Amino acid sequence: SVDLKYTGRSEFTESSCGKWECGKKWRPLLPCCQNHSPLQKSLLHHHLLELVAQKITTAHQAIASTRESRDSDTKSSMGDKYETSREMAQQELNRLEGQLAQAKALQVDLQRIDPAKATQKGELGALIETNKGLFYLAIGWGKITLDGVTVFVLSPAAPLGKHLIGCCTGDAIAFNGQQWQVTSIR
Repeated sequence: SVDLKYTGRSEFTESSCGKWECGKKWRPLLPCCQNHSPLQKSLLHHHLLELVAQKITTAHQAIASTRESRDSDTKSSMGDKYETSREMAQQELNRLEGQLAQAKALQVDLQRIDPAKATQKGELGALIETNKGLFYLAIGWGKITLDGVTVFVLSPAAPLGKHLIGCCTGDAIAFNGQQWQVTSIR
């Protein structure tokens, strides 16, 4: 038995993998295969915003902890050791502040994308299904799994992202010596 969800369309179809796919009226709540994922772009986008917000919170906490540790160090009789310790803490603060700035930039980039916008070609905000996997052109994040579906979140500036920009459903893309077939774009 397959759990179904109403999509407001008119009929049910069988997928190329032989299982019921995202039909025209009802669709499975779980994917029948990797190429027929019912994952909604808006849920994916919201999940990414949460991951980035979590990264920002973690960076703020690490910065506060490092500052507290640095400031609570008392000057010992060994002055050089104290100065070395403070310098190391300052370098760690600089690194953490860089991570925080990068996370905030990712958040701004994500907020510029409208996940409700339907896309017909590879562009910023497109969710692209290929014979090699599912790709979301948004920010450079990497592989995530949401609702049992693996998605590769990449920046349009990434090598594969550059190949996916401008592609349409049915296009074949040569990348890393392999042929990639674009099966759908949302």
